[in-house]
Amino acid sequence: MFCKNGWVMDESEARALLCRLLPGLRAGAEAGRWTGRLDTILAPVRDGGSAAEALTRLGLEPSAGEAPGGDRGGPGPHALWGGSRAEVTGAYVCPGTPPCPRRSGRDADGRPPVCGLRDVLMTFRQS
Repeated sequence: MFCKNGWVMDESEARALLCRLLPGLRAGAEAGRWTGRLDTILAPVRDGGSAAEALTRLGLEPSAGEAPGGDRGGPGPHALWGGSRAEVTGAYVCPGTPPCPRRSGRDADGRPPVCGLRDVLMTFRQS
C-alpha cells in the first residue's frame, strides 16, 4: 500500500500511475542526465517489484483528485471518404503480468497508447 500526504493506493494503482508518468519522467531524465538513476529505480519494477516503492524513491505522489488509472476515453477512427463509422467499444489495457488497472484510448492522432513501464503498445480489449 502506497500512502503519502493522505493519498492511498494499492500496488496495481501505483503501477498504473508509474506507467502513465514514465514518458515525462524519461524525457526529464534525459534532459537532466539522470537516466541511469531512473533505470536503476525501474529495473526491480520490470522484474515484478513494487511500483509504489519506485514512486517513493522518485519522490512522486499523485495530485489531489487525480485518478490513478489514467483516461478511459479517446477519439475513435476517422471515417475516410464519406464511409460510415464502425463503432468498436473497448479499451487499451496494460500488457504486463501482473497487469495494472490503467485503461486508455487512442490519442488525438489515432495512435494507440504505449505502456510507460515496458515501452510496448498497450493491448486492446473489446467490450
